[in-house]
Amino acid sequence: LDLTEIEKRILIDPWIKKVKLEKVFPNSVRISTQFRKPIALLQGEKANISYLDEEGIIFGRLNLTLKEDLPIISGVPLKVTYLVQKTLNLLQLWETSGQKKLPPISNVLYEEDKGYRVIISYPLIKNQKQSLLKNRVIVELGHQINEETRTSLEQLDKVVKYLQTKNIVARQIWANTGKKVIVKITSGP
Repeated sequence: LDLTEIEKRILIDPWIKKVKLEKVFPNSVRISTQFRKPIALLQGEKANISYLDEEGIIFGRLNLTLKEDLPIISGVPLKVTYLVQKTLNLLQLWETSGQKKLPPISNVLYEEDKGYRVIISYPLIKNQKQSLLKNRVIVELGHQINEETRTSLEQLDKVVKYLQTKNIVARQIWANTGKKVIVKITSGP
């Protein structure tokens, strides 16, 4: 029995990250697999949507039967690996920044002239209760995604919590201006 051939056949499945095969006496085989864990959806140049894992590996096609709520990344050229890695760094910083955790990202947009922008939703609070209403807002992050971004995200966390508790509907937020976070709010009904 050729275990390397079996291993190759199993690894054809894009969801399988690693496989370990062991011969078990007298005539059995033990198969252990490690699956890839998607952390985002990546929209390619031809509008193909694939999964992206924590190592930056693009795998599989979007499967609508999976009910995972993953951020959608668009505008990042797949061939420019440092931008894919930078995007992964952004997602990791987002998850680990802020004292009370930032609202989840629904979209990550990258444009050469503007850099990174994310779309988030935060619930509005009425009478000390969380409302079903949510406000979607674009957050401008710019080109630089590094440890200084963590400071900006911690400031952003405070600003979003303030907007939420004061029931303020923001249209756009700039978190790429150094130590300050600038908010453009909607006016009128």
